Amino acid sequence: MTTFYLPGCKFTKLDPQASKTLIRFYKEQFDAIILGCCSKEFATPKENDTVIYVCPTCALIMQESNPSVKLKSIYEVVLEYDSLLTKKKPLSWVDLKKEKITVQDCWRSRNHPNLQASVREILKKMNASIVELENNYEHSDYCGSSLLQEPSPRYKTLAPNLFKDPIFKPCSFEEQEKILSKHAEKYSTVFVGCYCTGCLEGIQRMNSRFSSSQTEAQTFTTQANSKKLKPVHIASLVAQSLASL
Repeated sequence: MTTFYLPGCKFTKLDPQASKTLIRFYKEQFDAIILGCCSKEFATPKENDTVIYVCPTCALIMQESNPSVKLKSIYEVVLEYDSLLTKKKPLSWVDLKKEKITVQDCWRSRNHPNLQASVREILKKMNASIVELENNYEHSDYCGSSLLQEPSPRYKTLAPNLFKDPIFKPCSFEEQEKILSKHAEKYSTVFVGCYCTGCLEGIQRMNSRFSSSQTEAQTFTTQANSKKLKPVHIASLVAQSLASL
């Protein structure tokens, strides 16, 4: 049985340094074989091989196109690694100093409770004060603007169940803005922790709209969110915690 690591194309583009750190960690500590794009290398792992992933879309494509493999998120694996360390050499978790951070669950991971629980456990280890949204865990219905556009054609072949899901509701750019801004009103904290680049990019899009006009922005945000939101990819925080190894 072999261990593979899927770095995630979008995450690597978002934070190349963090991606390099995670690749090094999984190569050195788990002897993982590094894969490229999940759409091209989904068939490389064989039955009962383990695939460690960053991206929720990678997980869904592997789940549908290669269901015989064992899937684990980076968050689950790093927690297992941390539990095996001796007290003389604990993992140097990033210290968030009790900062309030809203966890944004991704719709694509709504059926992955181990991932969701691991993300929260890691944030606790990082000394964060977790704030929950009403639509969290299996009730999550957000993935930035990706659910407001036509699903990628590659899903039709690689993840047909995902492709056919009625949650995809393509709409105009203007309508997307309204839907995303309405979602932004749900955040009561400035910091938002994401484990999906699509979720994070949706928040960045609202920040861009906020910057365009202070007066206009006030129609898109609540008083609690009168400042720009600060989304952070939790995988980037994990990478910072592993950098000294």
